[in-house]
Amino acid sequence: MKIFLSGFLSTETNAEKRTAALALALKNSAAVLAADAAGLSHQLAAGELLSREERLLLGSELAVVRLALQARMAYKEAKQGPLVRQFGSAPGKMTASLVAQAKDRLMAAVLRGVCREEVLLRSTAESKAAAERLLQGVHNIVEAIRAERENGEVREAALQSVFCICFKDCFGERDRPVFSQFRSLGRYVADVMVVSSGSHVTILEFKKNDAELDHAIVQASAYAVQYCMDNEEHVPHINLVAISVLSMHMRLGVIKFGLDWEKTIVSPRLEYGKVFSWSTPEMLELLFLHTQGYPLTPLEYPSTNVLKWYGREGEVE
Repeated sequence: MKIFLSGFLSTETNAEKRTAALALALKNSAAVLAADAAGLSHQLAAGELLSREERLLLGSELAVVRLALQARMAYKEAKQGPLVRQFGSAPGKMTASLVAQAKDRLMAAVLRGVCREEVLLRSTAESKAAAERLLQGVHNIVEAIRAERENGEVREAALQSVFCICFKDCFGERDRPVFSQFRSLGRYVADVMVVSSGSHVTILEFKKNDAELDHAIVQASAYAVQYCMDNEEHVPHINLVAISVLSMHMRLGVIKFGLDWEKTIVSPRLEYGKVFSWSTPEMLELLFLHTQGYPLTPLEYPSTNVLKWYGREGEVE
């Protein structure tokens, strides 16, 4: 911390002021310094009876405290990193209010559902067969887990491991994506990251029940931003999946954005559909196509006004 604070304060030309500010910044937290600065400001504002010398002394002390506060705030921001600076917390610790703020920041748009016709255009015999195999494998395991659930709480990590094993085995050797479970992204860990044979990136966030999928899609978007910050490369879009294995529901989305030189998000757009059941091969096939780099958003549709939409339980809206 001392090295960072010294570097931050090195631009101050007054050596005495710089030394005093460094000592204060090392000794006190940002909260304490902010309170001290407020107290000194109040004294100056209310000090009508103060002499000129006393006012100069208070002013000098306030300037030192404010400089120390700036240094501590800069250190706090650097320690947190650019992701926390913009999202308010680590992805896994986002509260409901922070999720709402993130949606506003990312210009989030909720789609009416998932477009069936667009999926059929991209559907292949291989993707259909893979969806059927995955559904059968996961269904058998989910039923076994449900039967044993009374004996203890089911761990989220165990559910995602089961799903990922089944998912990975459904691909052929030639087109099998790279699966990274518990993927380290900066200081954080995403549940699963999938990189297709065409280098398309998908972030999957697992939850125990579908009530958490709204939170999960925003959490996945934060991991997507961190991925781009780490790689310092332009990614046109990153696909997102929020999924519950036990309830067999999921929500698909895509985030598109840029980063400036300070790693600040620019021109963001987060789009995601409604929660829907993946209890049929037809609906589960969406996941296969989504992880191949095809964002299921209206921006990709040829004519959204004439398409049928699938909603929460797979019903046509």
